[in-house]
Amino acid sequence: MRSVNSETPKEVTKRKDSDQEHKKAFRFYIYDIPELLNTNITNCKFVQPFMCVDFQDKGFGTEMFVDGFDEEISFRATSQFSIEMIIHNKLKTNRLRTYNPDEADVFYVPAYFGLLELCYEESTRKKFQVLQELMTKNVYFHSGKPHISTLGLLYVWMPPDVNLEAHFEKNGKQILTFLTYESVHTKSTGSLSEIVIPYPSYGHFLHSRERTLYTNPLQSRNIFILIPIGEYYYEHSKRYNLLRDVTTVTDASYDYFMEENINKTFECVQYITGECPQVITQYVIQWMQHSVFCLQPRGDTDSRKSFYDSVMSGCIPVIIPKSTNPYAFQDFIDYEKFSVILPFSYLDLGNESINDILADIPRYKVASLHLNVRKIAQYLQYSISDNEELNEESDALQLIFMALSDRFKIPYDKKHLYNLHTNHDNEYD
Repeated sequence: MRSVNSETPKEVTKRKDSDQEHKKAFRFYIYDIPELLNTNITNCKFVQPFMCVDFQDKGFGTEMFVDGFDEEISFRATSQFSIEMIIHNKLKTNRLRTYNPDEADVFYVPAYFGLLELCYEESTRKKFQVLQELMTKNVYFHSGKPHISTLGLLYVWMPPDVNLEAHFEKNGKQILTFLTYESVHTKSTGSLSEIVIPYPSYGHFLHSRERTLYTNPLQSRNIFILIPIGEYYYEHSKRYNLLRDVTTVTDASYDYFMEENINKTFECVQYITGECPQVITQYVIQWMQHSVFCLQPRGDTDSRKSFYDSVMSGCIPVIIPKSTNPYAFQDFIDYEKFSVILPFSYLDLGNESINDILADIPRYKVASLHLNVRKIAQYLQYSISDNEELNEESDALQLIFMALSDRFKIPYDKKHLYNLHTNHDNEYD
């Protein structure tokens, strides 16, 4: 019988290599937060039923179906409001976590700011005050080392009197950086200290490894342009102009729709989405998987969760930002390599139709965009993995760590970026 302490030379070498990797990369510590700040947080759906949140499986939601060549993609009823829970749970099992705060280069504050506001609006202020008092008494909070948290609610939806940047500052400097969906600028205090991260899409790779998305090839996609939006999205907006090119409107599933339209192709389909992911996940993904371009016009703000769903479906996203591109990791990713970006002025009447604009793109360019969507997908989603303590990050968490490394000048050991188109060369020594 092999003894408990016996190790093969290969195992010893592997362990030493792992230790060396950890020495090259920063370490983070996760605070223990008082129960007041997260008690009953998973009961949010009962407090606000309209949210349709599903906190199953560490925030990823109930699995709806599995797809991919090796069934490596799990499509789930993932809500955008679950990101605080997803990030927290991924960090808890990450290889760079330390349980010794004295060893930490970065500190994570697992306070669910967005869910607190959505679920328990009447007590949010009190809970913010409790956290603020806790942090101001904490010696590590005043050490000068970076502190981060996640904000799963767009800041424009936060009440005006919930001033997060003012709650966590020292000598006029913000000492809590938020992982959030969009850059934030407030009239009172200027820019919130933030790092823009992806919304959680419905699709998640099941293993933490480098790969290219396996999905329907272009020749199998019989929808040229898909516009996946809600029924009343455009009723009082000049964005209604986008619908001038729509040839088909439906809320049916792709399979049901095609039973009555066998072997047909469609130029521009408006698919009317619902609100609850438990209902629309499979429907909207199937439509996207059979579309070449997915038009992603701005909603309440410039960004949309649907953008990331289209990426995980291999559908080339088309965005029309009001000002600048709002999406994640632009210091590392060249969006023009895998998406089409149109100026906001396109929405004015009299401009060339979206059909004509996209039809004018050469076939070789469309093929390149589609290939790059498949390559970039892994970095714009949150993988589900049980062995993250052993493996390097190969999803959005990797680029979050890269952004932290850049922002705070701390080491990170990921030098080779498989499939990643970067805007500049980055070294993390």
